[in-house]
Amino acid sequence: MNTIIRRKLHKFIRLKDNSSTAKYFDRLGVNHDTNDYLSFTRKSIIQKRKITEQLKKDYQFEQSTFVYACSGHEDLERLAFLSFDNIICIDYLIDNYECTELSHGQRLIKIPTDLITAIAIMTKVGVIANVWCDNNSGQVLGFGSGYSTLAQSVLSSATNLFGEEVIIIGSHAYQKKVLNYKTAKYYLKIGFEEIIDLTNNTDELHKYNLNFDFNLLTLYPHSSGAVDVHILRNKIVPTEKVFQLNGVNIHLVQDNIFNYQKQLDMMLMVFRGLYQYTHFKNNYKNVWDARGKYQFENEVFDFTNSTDILHFVNELGYTKIGFTPQNDKNKDWLRLCSQICSKPTTLTDLYFFHLDKNDFQQLYSYYNEQ
Repeated sequence: MNTIIRRKLHKFIRLKDNSSTAKYFDRLGVNHDTNDYLSFTRKSIIQKRKITEQLKKDYQFEQSTFVYACSGHEDLERLAFLSFDNIICIDYLIDNYECTELSHGQRLIKIPTDLITAIAIMTKVGVIANVWCDNNSGQVLGFGSGYSTLAQSVLSSATNLFGEEVIIIGSHAYQKKVLNYKTAKYYLKIGFEEIIDLTNNTDELHKYNLNFDFNLLTLYPHSSGAVDVHILRNKIVPTEKVFQLNGVNIHLVQDNIFNYQKQLDMMLMVFRGLYQYTHFKNNYKNVWDARGKYQFENEVFDFTNSTDILHFVNELGYTKIGFTPQNDKNKDWLRLCSQICSKPTTLTDLYFFHLDKNDFQQLYSYYNEQ
């Protein structure tokens, strides 16, 4: 990215959304504890590079790893009962990064950031999680209506931390209790062919060193309910279909957009609110809110408008941009493609990434008609 583009990007301001769909969020994306939020966010940005370097030194590569998202911050040494070499605890309430030697060569590693930031750090380091545990967080994260750490967008950003199989410990019951119905239904759909329920399979739990009382994982009564254990196996084999519109390559890709993050100039994604968007933006500079409005000097760019997207792309000289589904059944994707590609543009490639086979069917139908 050249210096001129970098300077321009800093001047794009995400505008506050006052629509009914954003009624729970202020400009920061939280509805209370604003000062705490600002303090925490600054801390995580400043500490990110330092934590990355420390984790590279402390992490035991090619050893078993238990990642505990939203672990809480109290008495984490008690997790020594877990039979894993690396026990990584992530919580914004942890004061400082710390690596503690436990028994039998175990290392307890504490990461004091939000989960999106921690995922970016662990991905850069090369952490591979055998078990991913998240039975505490719900969606509040201490800041009101924040983001669910089991949201598909969050877990999708973590899939490079998973090998060909990973065990997910979560709780459908808890997600429903905090009225997080979509998360409870979809958090396991992150691009694996097999999803196997191990919850009541004693032999399998023993095989994977998970034969313990799951209530020992948490100190919080509100999240000590029924836990679900699933093993996800065999990542989907990416498929890609390509056709052209006015010289622009249109890619239909059944794969995770984060696998292409480095080659895309722009990733247009949908976020629950500005809080979630802020943390993605802090860690992935080419991420933009597909439903957002941005101001640059005296111009406003509305990314729900194809003309504004085209103007933005040409302004920055971008060549490759990618979309993910937007939970809008009435979205006319073919019309959007046609409008973007109907005028002179710097674009060479337009990508549509999805994990669910039913997404972007309008574009697939057009492809099949060619």
